[in-house]
Amino acid sequence: MNRRQAFFGLVLFSAMYLAFFADKTPIMGLVSASKSPRSLKTDMRSDLNQNIVIDTLAVRERLISSAGRKEGLAMFGLQNWNPLPPVLKIPAAASPPPTAPPLPFQFIGKKFEDGVYEVYLANGEKVYTVNEKTIIENLYRVDSIQPPFMKITYLPLDQSQTLSIGLAE
Repeated sequence: MNRRQAFFGLVLFSAMYLAFFADKTPIMGLVSASKSPRSLKTDMRSDLNQNIVIDTLAVRERLISSAGRKEGLAMFGLQNWNPLPPVLKIPAAASPPPTAPPLPFQFIGKKFEDGVYEVYLANGEKVYTVNEKTIIENLYRVDSIQPPFMKITYLPLDQSQTLSIGLAE
């Protein structure tokens, strides 16, 4: 073992001794060097007997003024270096009038008998046999059947639509 290792071993041993066996009482305050040990003991006793006053927490708005935040002086305020987006003034246009939904019917076939057309329409699995002036599900009315078109009115909005039914045979 060389001198250097012996020296560091002694320093380590001293540090461990002080860590385990040193006086661990907290120091109560600063004392000037001119005081005698007796006056020091009486000062410490008087400090322990005094009531300790702890202030209440202050409201954040009082500590950080709102004027500082408005002026951009906030300590950790947000900074946005992007340019402001242009303000688009869209005139309040009237919404378009409601329109009838597309016809849910699919043309299956037609029959001409005694001068009257009879048209067969499908809506999903339902099949309808319609003539002129027929009302379908209280939503649609067949106004006219004149091949190659059939005119149907959507009753809630009273709007006419046409359905292609092919040429007359």
